[in-house]
Amino acid sequence: MAERKQKRTRQRRGFLDFVNALLTLIVIALLVCGGLFLYGVHSFYAPGPIKADTDFVVEKGANLSTVAEKLAAQGLIDNPYVFEFGGLARAFEYRFAAELLQLLHAGTAGYL
Repeated sequence: MAERKQKRTRQRRGFLDFVNALLTLIVIALLVCGGLFLYGVHSFYAPGPIKADTDFVVEKGANLSTVAEKLAAQGLIDNPYVFEFGGLARAFEYRFAAELLQLLHAGTAGYL
């Protein structure tokens, strides 16, 4: 009887150890992701490395990663990856807002 009880506690302890390890890894991953996010936001909104006005031309058809690479090569931004992530987030916000306005206008057009 004592042997049977001891087996159950070992099995339960093994499962709880697994759950505990999994939750610990999730918490650590969330902390790392939060730290990276805060670093990115801080870097994106921080003043750039240049002190004087500089002209930069974006060629027609250039994508965001190409622009980020050229800006970094000319020393106009510190980190092209932060620029790309920030640009993607902002493009999504603007695109969503424009689509939302179009939906609102289309929805209210029948009522006016």
